[in-house]
Amino acid sequence: MKRVSGHRVLVAAFVLSIATLAFVSFAPMITSVEESGRVNMTTEEGVEEGPTERHSGVRQVTLPEAQGWGAVLLIAGPLLVLTGLPLLARTRRGAIVLRGGSTIVLVAGVFIGALSFGIFYLSPAVLLLVANVMAIKSFEVD
Repeated sequence: MKRVSGHRVLVAAFVLSIATLAFVSFAPMITSVEESGRVNMTTEEGVEEGPTERHSGVRQVTLPEAQGWGAVLLIAGPLLVLTGLPLLARTRRGAIVLRGGSTIVLVAGVFIGALSFGIFYLSPAVLLLVANVMAIKSFEVD
């Protein structure tokens, strides 16, 4: 069975999705700020203790540290499904339908979530668009 043109680009989009998820999971991307100052502490009995020093600091944390692994799953699920599904197509028609549908949904995700999670969908969406253009150009006009 002959593959639809652009299969290597689809594989590259899937691999890029995995690399994006690794980056999101392990690269420090969020700034955590802790404030400092003097605060008076009150015990349970209502007795005030002397002022206590609090120190401030800024540190970079990963997405799972700041938001939990659920946030990574919200990015991973659609990204892996939409870039992996077109690789499973058995027929030419199935490949075209899965590629087109995945591309439309992924590009919509880029625009809808442009200021937050959508940026992580951008590079795989571009590769899916390229694969679709290659498939369209490979059709022979009768």
